[in-house]
Amino acid sequence: MAAHVTLGPAKLVLLAVHFATVADIDGLAYLIGQHGVILRPELLLRIILTYLPETLSPAVYVPLIQAIASGESPSQTNSDCQLDTSSVQSITEEQASRKVKKLHLLCLKNTDVPLTLALEADPLTSFLLLRAYRMDEEAGMLPQVPDLVAPFLQHSQELHTWMISTVLPLVRRNYEYYPQRPIRYSLLEFQNLPDRMAIDYLLAETGAVDDEFSLAGRDLSGLVGPWLHNESRWKREAFDQDVSNKTDAATELSCPGWEQALEWLASKAATSWPVALKAIESWDGPSDIDLGNDAGSWLQENQQQYLDRSYARAVLASAYLVSDADVGALEAAFRICNKIRSLLDEDSDITLQSAVENLATVPPFDMDAFGGAKAATNLRNDLLQSSNPLTTPKEESLDLLPALIQSAYLLTQSGAPCTVRKAGDLAFIQDQQEQKSQIGRLIRNLPTRASEDDGFWIRARKEILWLHGWGNSPKSTGDQTLQGIFGNVTLEFVETELLKAMLSRSRYNLARTLYDQEGPDAPLSVSAVLNTAQNAALGAFDNASNPNRNRGGLKRCDE
Repeated sequence: MAAHVTLGPAKLVLLAVHFATVADIDGLAYLIGQHGVILRPELLLRIILTYLPETLSPAVYVPLIQAIASGESPSQTNSDCQLDTSSVQSITEEQASRKVKKLHLLCLKNTDVPLTLALEADPLTSFLLLRAYRMDEEAGMLPQVPDLVAPFLQHSQELHTWMISTVLPLVRRNYEYYPQRPIRYSLLEFQNLPDRMAIDYLLAETGAVDDEFSLAGRDLSGLVGPWLHNESRWKREAFDQDVSNKTDAATELSCPGWEQALEWLASKAATSWPVALKAIESWDGPSDIDLGNDAGSWLQENQQQYLDRSYARAVLASAYLVSDADVGALEAAFRICNKIRSLLDEDSDITLQSAVENLATVPPFDMDAFGGAKAATNLRNDLLQSSNPLTTPKEESLDLLPALIQSAYLLTQSGAPCTVRKAGDLAFIQDQQEQKSQIGRLIRNLPTRASEDDGFWIRARKEILWLHGWGNSPKSTGDQTLQGIFGNVTLEFVETELLKAMLSRSRYNLARTLYDQEGPDAPLSVSAVLNTAQNAALGAFDNASNPNRNRGGLKRCDE
């Protein structure tokens, strides 16, 4: 039909519905251009929302939406378009009016619009949100939602926030990062999840398969990071700074979803440390967030500080939580420690092997800096809490952790498997009997590892003495400092046990060189050396089974 045919308001509405239903964008654009007074913007958005097929690519109709929103006359891809009115030509205006009343157009004021937008959302913003939900639920076209929304990001800050913090992470999680994994939530369902559940879903597939461990850092940057860029996910709770002044209050900042991500990281460290290691090493922390092509979203300074501090705590906690007592796990803990030192601009270029080779002196620590008598409890509880001094990013905690890792490594490679936490127990609890037991176990393993080279024994003695005091002189009685995992055992006991082991392996010349000394710097007193040598000789005599003085136990006794 020709474009000059006169149509009443009801027929115009029905014709617009028809063009939307059959996805005739040119026809709809022409109709709007001719009858914009009747076909008002909000009415058109409701018609398009209700009737335009969700399977239609946004690229086809976004220019039309832009024209409607701006009040401009929409352009047409076909300049020869003529208005086809055949769908309404056979009915009267009265019939058309009755049909219009039965259309049940979707309302733009909808409870599905996020609460932060519900009171302020303009018709265009509401349309875009509701259209996005329908594209996802009706057509499975979530990956094309960004094509719908992106041209309008400058229209509304709230829309911009929703796109970054809700659409982007979900599209990545479901279609870009893990396209073969089950999709449990629609866009609308995901948007309405409690914060902690949302993060659990985003990270549900992270590290689930061995050959994807290396992608853990990508997921923190590309899934969790964008999700944080939404003010509704941040909590500010007032607390009294001065109990005597009820009006003096400050604001405590928190983000439950972020805290859930940190708990996920800590859990992985305890149960699957390779995932935690890859996540930490391949991610530069909360300042390393992948927002795609959007560089216009920033967190507030206090939010960034909160993220940085809490992430540093979680990384330190992860090192303590590595639960395997083997060399690989301890190397991972040391690399985790190195990463957080690097992020905090501390020295971090030494490997665990180099550190163990050098055995540098670790300055004594004030026990009060780690909670005093509660230090061992802090190893097990509240590692992610700001009240825990072991995971508070400060000089003392950054120096203590590598010392404990080195200690656990020395024990483990010597045949006495030890975790970082167990090394911490030895240092903090200072149970003398437990320390003596570990020393005995360590030294008893020496003969099975010993070579005929005195260098082995010299190195072993150096390592054990370092474990005793981390390179420091023995502390005085009552001194409330922490130095070494064997620090509550006397140095005389340690040296005596070492001398016994050397004598049992016939390292007499070395024993004489090390222990046949007098003066204040002698490792053992003359009487202690004499008693140990006599007891070793008597033991060899008692255990002798051959009467020949030149063989077996009698030979060792004579020597």
